[in-house]
Amino acid sequence: MERTNFGNFRKTHLLGTNNLFNEFMRAFDLPVLRYMFNEGNMVGEEVRDYYEINEPGQKFLLNLKEGLAVFKEDYYAKKSAIDIAERINLDVDMVYPYVKNRTYSSDGYHKRPVDTKTPFNDFDKNSGVHYLSSFQILKDIQMDIRFETLKK
Repeated sequence: MERTNFGNFRKTHLLGTNNLFNEFMRAFDLPVLRYMFNEGNMVGEEVRDYYEINEPGQKFLLNLKEGLAVFKEDYYAKKSAIDIAERINLDVDMVYPYVKNRTYSSDGYHKRPVDTKTPFNDFDKNSGVHYLSSFQILKDIQMDIRFETLKK
């Protein structure tokens, strides 16, 4: 295995699009970009097909292939705050505000990439969303808990 184009590697060995992969990388704080190169230019904050990925990076990603498959299924599935709470084993009252915050701004504007058919004022714990990871919600909650602990 030698350094190769990430787009070719992703299409051959991994599941999903760059967008899915970037969401996976963010949800788990994966250091994937440190294994990538861009012909003397800076590598951005998200993976791109034209980046080159070295052999250690390829091995790192191949070890995460099963996790990526689980993430992909969760990310694309329609789910509610109740479903997410069950998946990450937390109380729905804790989870719901994070789901709503990832779906809508405080002014009621829809945020991307999360998709819902429920209007802002009708959005509740049962409202379905797509393109949102239960694992990202868990990470958001854990980050807030850690920062709150620092304040004590």
